[in-house]
Amino acid sequence: MKNIFFYANVCTFDYTLGITRKVFSQINAFSELGYNVTYSGYKKNGVAIFKTNGEVLCEKHYPTSNEKICHVIRRNMLMNLCLEYLKGSKERIDIFYARYHFFDRHYIKLLKSAKEKNAKVIVEAHSSPKFEKSLSIMTPVYINDSIWNRYGKRYIDVVAAMCNDEYLWGIKTIQFANAIDINTVKLHQPNIIRHHQKEIHLIAVAFEGRVHGFDRLINGLYQYKKNDGEWDFIINLVGTQLNSTVKLIHQLKLEDSCLCHAPMMGEELDTMFDGSEIGIGCLANHRIGSYFGSAIKTKEYLAKGIPFIYGWREEILDDGYPYAKRVELNEEPINMQVIIDLYESTRNIPDLQNQIRKRLRPEDSWVGQMKKVIN
Repeated sequence: MKNIFFYANVCTFDYTLGITRKVFSQINAFSELGYNVTYSGYKKNGVAIFKTNGEVLCEKHYPTSNEKICHVIRRNMLMNLCLEYLKGSKERIDIFYARYHFFDRHYIKLLKSAKEKNAKVIVEAHSSPKFEKSLSIMTPVYINDSIWNRYGKRYIDVVAAMCNDEYLWGIKTIQFANAIDINTVKLHQPNIIRHHQKEIHLIAVAFEGRVHGFDRLINGLYQYKKNDGEWDFIINLVGTQLNSTVKLIHQLKLEDSCLCHAPMMGEELDTMFDGSEIGIGCLANHRIGSYFGSAIKTKEYLAKGIPFIYGWREEILDDGYPYAKRVELNEEPINMQVIIDLYESTRNIPDLQNQIRKRLRPEDSWVGQMKKVIN
């Protein structure tokens, strides 16, 4: 059996995080393809390297319980642990699969160490490496990345890219996409509690960043109400919300329409979905200069079987797809009529949930995508 070392920088203990679920889905896919997987990640009290079954091979504990300090030091701690493991392990590594974690001296050193083990090195650019234009020149991360990414081609064999660029950092790319384990997703079973007939319930699940663009949706709702729109909207924001988003909701006095919920998972999240009828994807990817990609959320909505709006241009969807609507990527408030039109065009379709789920293809599974990269 061939071996893969997966450099993953995720909180292995928190399944409310989409990225954690994604990485474990990729690990399962590699296993199904016949690979023995060793992977890295964060624990609550430190960093560790794990076997496929979750057994800890080695770990280091944080030197403090201060969460802010731990958040700052954990990246270098994780890389140092991986370096020690690679240098000390006698196990053959056929493929070193690393999530893009910004280039700096430590990251290059990690890639070099993997190459010295005679491994094929694949770096996953899970989104095209972009920085917010207003911040990029000023941040140490951007400066370090721009200095050190030129050395990547010495040690990287191929970049697994979720964009349509033929080359990244001067390295040949393989295009692949975010995927879904459809069997793990409970089909949407609408159970809407309305105050009156002209009411639409929306759901957005995210650990919110500026690319989510929920401010555009909130401002759009405010404009719609200001113009005496006849529909009411209930927007369920599930996860963590930016302080600026919470402040905007209060400033516009939309607390009755925009409901902020803590992170959810499992049955609790399924119930929240069943109480909603339109999903909200990312609405502001342009803020990091990104206009094309593959969002996990898109695949999750398709697997759920719920109509949704989104901003990125996605390979799996086109403008003629009737159960999802793409909005322009700009700073304008969302036109709520787009959501009304989507709701009215889909609410009476028989077996809507399975009709939407059918959009997913065999290659939209993680096994299909990881097989493409490995081949």
